Amino acid sequence: MSRSVFKLDELGREIATIAIPAALALTANPIASLVDTAFIGQIGPIELVAVGILIAVFNQASRIVRFPLVSVTTSFVAEEATITKIMFMD
Repeated sequence: MSRSVFKLDELGREIATIAIPAALALTANPIASLVDTAFIGQIGPIELVAVGILIAVFNQASRIVRFPLVSVTTSFVAEEATITKIMFMD
């Protein structure tokens, strides 16, 4: 008995429309950092060190902001799914 993890109901489609662009954005960030490092590395070693530090600071700041947003969004989606499920059971 296998259980399907992905549901293609209205809620599943809504989550996918948000999750797919978010996943692409998360993969774009390291690529952008790599390109920045490659171009700045041609200028000089001091500039490369500065960019490396700033990229680390920026990544940490984005994680600090992103974590609460993901937590709150997850709880709202779970609450909405539970309310919908309870309403249809009555």
